[in-house]
Amino acid sequence: MEAYRPVRSIYYGGVFDFPVSFIFDISRTFEKKFNVLKCYDSQFFNNTSDEEQTFISTKLFEKEIEARARHFGFKIGVEYGEPYFVQENIKADDKTIFDIF
Repeated sequence: MEAYRPVRSIYYGGVFDFPVSFIFDISRTFEKKFNVLKCYDSQFFNNTSDEEQTFISTKLFEKEIEARARHFGFKIGVEYGEPYFVQENIKADDKTIFDIF
């Protein structure tokens, strides 16, 4: 089997700031994404947990996820958006970046 070499890497920053190359509309899938995160109740906010709280297990972090998605959605005129960073410049007619979507 030959090694796979991607055309380019696309980065997602989580809670860290980074220069945004493009914002993807996640309005249709945001609720599903949010519910999936809630499945990891040992790591994210769980008001019934007796475990010590961490940075990502606070209610504030849960609110940050939604606020960030709303913020970037507003920037592109939709309800929720997710920012990504690409290191190199992309030609306007370069459709290869969108093959992954």
